[in-house]
Amino acid sequence: MNNTKYISMLSGGRDSTAMTLMLLEKKEPLDNIVFCDTGLEHDLMYEYIDKLDAFFKRKYNMKIIRLYPARDFESYAKEPRTKGEHIGKTRGTPAVLDMCFWRREAKQRPYEKWIKEQGFKVNEVIQYNGFVYGEHKRVQAMPAYVKAPLYEWKLKEIDVQRYLEDNEMENPLYKDFSRTGCACCPKQTIDDLFILFDRYKEKWAFMKRIEKELNEDGNRTGIYPRWHIEYFIEDMEKMFKKKQKQSTFEFPKEEVRDCFCKI
Repeated sequence: MNNTKYISMLSGGRDSTAMTLMLLEKKEPLDNIVFCDTGLEHDLMYEYIDKLDAFFKRKYNMKIIRLYPARDFESYAKEPRTKGEHIGKTRGTPAVLDMCFWRREAKQRPYEKWIKEQGFKVNEVIQYNGFVYGEHKRVQAMPAYVKAPLYEWKLKEIDVQRYLEDNEMENPLYKDFSRTGCACCPKQTIDDLFILFDRYKEKWAFMKRIEKELNEDGNRTGIYPRWHIEYFIEDMEKMFKKKQKQSTFEFPKEEVRDCFCKI
């Protein structure tokens, strides 16, 4: 008897959405669709997930399972560490050049907890992740229980984008941002952070407040006390206000950092 469970990890980005839709269209093995809610998503993301959920229920009689972290981001970020070389210091914002602690707390651990609650055995679960053709290193590093259908079908990023556009299923956040994910992701580029500052003022205000409060007490400053690898919020705002006044003003060039949040 085959007890294997097939689970599609839906982040709301292009790749995972196209992957899930194609798995259903192709009638590939699929038992569950899981969305891990970080609590830091854009409002448009929640609307988009609702739209996908309604579509999956109507056409395929499947619903999106939504998982949540055990606690909210703010309380976790402000909590002092109790061990290690940084004992007594707050965790701060997620690291820019390291694996994001909020990915672990808001995505990985809730998923692992849910797997256990379902009574699924780890060696009987196949996890579909939205890696496209071209992400060779990431696919090569995948554990045996992770499958990458888009990669296997040799579909590139442009193929995924066209597929969603043709089916009128693309996430509206791509009209503003180069990628989706946490609204407060510290791995965003300056260009995307400017859009956040200019058009998504509530999220920007949240980031500004968190950074300010993390830095108010020098003895409690978090290991990572700011949202960008180089600039504090106030520094970025100065640049952004120049951009608002001078459309030709250009931000410093920087590489796009991988957030590893395809679950």
